[in-house]
Amino acid sequence: MFEHLRIQNNLTQKLLRNFYRINYHFPNVKISATPFEEDEFLNIDLSDFLKKDDILNEMILGVEKKLK
Repeated sequence: MFEHLRIQNNLTQKLLRNFYRINYHFPNVKISATPFEEDEFLNIDLSDFLKKDDILNEMILGVEKKLK
């Protein structure tokens, strides 16, 4: 039972860290509330993506192509 909770907590923390990384690298992604601190859920505000450099441009274009 405890092993299951430890694994679930680890997966949740990894997912949250991914969103914090996105928040760090993209100025248009703002985390407005974090789970269990300000709110029960992770709240994110998104605005238009601003293309900063070549690597981020490639990432954004790749994602846009996959979404079409």
